[in-house]
Formats: sequence, C-alpha cells, structure tokens
Amino acid sequence: MGLSKTLPKLSLCMIVKDEESVIEDCLKSVQGVVDQIVVVDTGSRDSTVEICKRYGAEVYYYRWRDDFSAARNESIKYARGDWILWMDADERLDPGSVEKLKRLLTFERKPMAYKVLIKNIKPDGSYYFSDAHRLFRNGVGIFFTGIIHEQVAPSVLSLGGEIRDTDIVISHMGYSYTGSKERRKKERNRKLLLKYVDREPRNAYAHYTLGQFYALDGDHHKALEHYLIAYRLDQFDKSLTGSLLNVIAESYTEVGEYKKAKEFAVKSMRLCPDQVGCYYLLYKINNREGKYSRCLEYLSKMLEKIPLIESGRKSISTDVVVDEIKVLYTRILCGVKAGELEGVRNDVVKILEKKEVPLPLLESLMRVSFDVRAYDLAIRVLERLYSLSGEKKYLEMMGITYIKMENFGKALEVYRKLFEMEPNNIEYVKKLAGLCGKLGDMESASRYAKLL
Repeated sequence: MGLSKTLPKLSLCMIVKDEESVIEDCLKSVQGVVDQIVVVDTGSRDSTVEICKRYGAEVYYYRWRDDFSAARNESIKYARGDWILWMDADERLDPGSVEKLKRLLTFERKPMAYKVLIKNIKPDGSYYFSDAHRLFRNGVGIFFTGIIHEQVAPSVLSLGGEIRDTDIVISHMGYSYTGSKERRKKERNRKLLLKYVDREPRNAYAHYTLGQFYALDGDHHKALEHYLIAYRLDQFDKSLTGSLLNVIAESYTEVGEYKKAKEFAVKSMRLCPDQVGCYYLLYKINNREGKYSRCLEYLSKMLEKIPLIESGRKSISTDVVVDEIKVLYTRILCGVKAGELEGVRNDVVKILEKKEVPLPLLESLMRVSFDVRAYDLAIRVLERLYSLSGEKKYLEMMGITYIKMENFGKALEVYRKLFEMEPNNIEYVKKLAGLCGKLGDMESASRYAKLL
C-alpha cells in the first residue's frame, strides 16, 4: 500500500500467531479505513500469514520473547502512517465507528493517544465495556510498556502528550474462546503476569491485572492480595480507580466479607456516580444479605445509569452493560420479597410495553402475576404469550383466570374460542354450560348440557 500525503494516513499494526479462524473478519472490518497493514507474526503454523497477505498486509517475522510490548514495538517500527491503530486478531472495528475514526486523523504533531471503547463479548452473548488507548500519533516517540496488558499511555504522558476520549467501539471476541486455545492462553498469561509483578513490584497496574487473573480463575483471596497492593500504591486516574474499587468490592463479596465489600463499592459510587457497576455490586451484596428494600434502591439506580453506558458515556475504565428488561425483572422479584407490590405491578407493565420480550420471561411474569394475585396483569401476559406462540394452553389459563376474576362474560368468550378449536373437548363444554348459567342464559346452558 503506497502512502500519499494528501490526507493523514493510518497504519494498522498487529501481532499474530495461529489466528486463521478470526483474522479475516478483523481485516475486513478495517477495509477502507487503514492505508497500511503491518502484521508481525510470532510463529504461526496455520494459514494466518496467507490470509493477511491476501488483504495486502506487510508481514514480518519475530521470535516470541514472552513480552507483548517488545512485539508491539517491533510492529510499530514498520508503520509509515501519521497515526497508528493497534488491534488483536479477535477484534473488529464497529461499522458505526468507521467515519468517526477517519475524522480523528489530523496532522497534529504532538504526542497524542485516543481512548476507544472495547466491547468485550462473553460466551453467552452478553458484553461489558472497557477502554484502551488504541489510536496514537506516529513518529513522536510513543511506545509500548508492560510485558503483558501492554499500554502506550505511560509513554504518552511521559512525553508531555495528551490523551483524549472517543466513542469509537472495537468489539473483542476473545472471551468467547474455549477448549485448548483458552487453556494455553490462560497458562501463558499466568506466567507473564507473575513475571510482570516480580519485575515491577511497585507497579499498581501489574498488581491490578494479576488480581483480575486470579478473580477470573475464582481465587478471590489471591485477587484481593494484589488488588489491595494496587489500591495502596495509588497510581491510577479517577476512571481506573473506580474500576479498581469495584473489583475489590466484588472479590470481598465473593469471600463473604460484605461489610468491606460495601465500603469499597460506596467509595466507587462517591468517586464516579455515573456508572452501573457499583450499583450492581451494592444490589448483589444486599440481595445476599436479604435486604430487599435496599436492593430495589440500587436496581433503580442501575436503570437510571444504563442509558449513559449504552451511549458510550462511561465514567470508569470497565463498566457492565446490563439489559434493561433483566434489571426490571430482577426488581420485580425483589419487590415481591420486599412486599412492594405496587412497584411490582408497574415493572410488569413496563416489560409488557417492550416490543420484544422472550417467551421464558413472559412465562416468569405470568407466574409472578399469579403469585401476587394480580389477575388483570396475568391476563395481559397470557394474551401476549398466546399471540406469540399460538398455544391453546394460554387460552385455557385465560379462561380460568377470568373465572377467578368473576368476569364470566370474558371467560365465556375464551371458552367459545376453545370450543371452536376442539368441539369434542368435554371440559370445554362443561365450562360453557356453567358460564352460560352464571350469566342467566339458560337456553344456551341447556344446549351445551345436551352435548355432555
């Protein structure tokens, strides 16, 4: 790819090894955006290199040295663009971010990096947002540091440069890996993180990332050991400190130390109130303690903050994205336990007003409505279930519910419909005869009775 100087140019720099299953989608996502693709291969044995070359990549070979920064710095040596974008093979540039990215490319010469949103996709399809400095100015001395979870921000700041926020989104699929590839990645990361902390024992970020590794592995006591070292070192900006406070609270929750968990979650809330994570943690802690009225308070705060996170306006480094309907349903369950039945009714209605509600959730709403004897709501849920599934069992339940409500006219309408569907069903005939009698229509009652 030749680089003319009419407009600022962008180089994509990557390090890869055996990524044939994911690399093509990554390269497709940046077509028409990048002017140069630099790929440093650290020992692929599959078709990764061939795929990269098909997309016009310049491929260089590098012996892996257990140091991500060294490999990243090798890749940016070959970048000729005014700006460098760095990505992993299991990432994709969001289509809605293409034009936004192009607009950021200027001829400014000062050291500068842009923070983008990383949309981390989990195996179940849910996701959470983190951030990373993925776009930076070339040719001004910026470089990577850290043997794992490498960063450019420290070098930008040491050069007196500037870090800016963006709402550019890169989707990360790596948390969806399973099997042997995931096991190899996990063992590699464990060794590198231990080496990172051993080399730089007073580096808060090294301890933070090792703590995250232990937490993901389920060892929250070890996670806390390193999280608390990072906290005492006090080297993070406000955004990352908020995330650190949350993970400390989460690990304290998992080891059953709820008082300390609340302490750190509240610190996070006071430092960065416009987030979801701290309120989720406070809900989780209070739920475990059986304090359901407090749960309602924090679930309501989550609902208030969700739109901020979904729009990319997050105030902490890593924040959760929670489906609004799931939060509403959780608030319904807590409302039942807390005896706040008016709130339960309101939340059921809010969910029913949504265009798309999964059938299993509607089934759950139906059960809740019956449990709290909100038969009018149960009817609305059953109508939705029947319209979506066409299953007559929901019509039958509607008929029974109308009878419980002593709305015999509506019950009669339902059972007439059922009778049309299944005229030989004796139970339907019995119900029709009885309902006609209840309504004083003895002629119809007699006619149905003769069918028995």
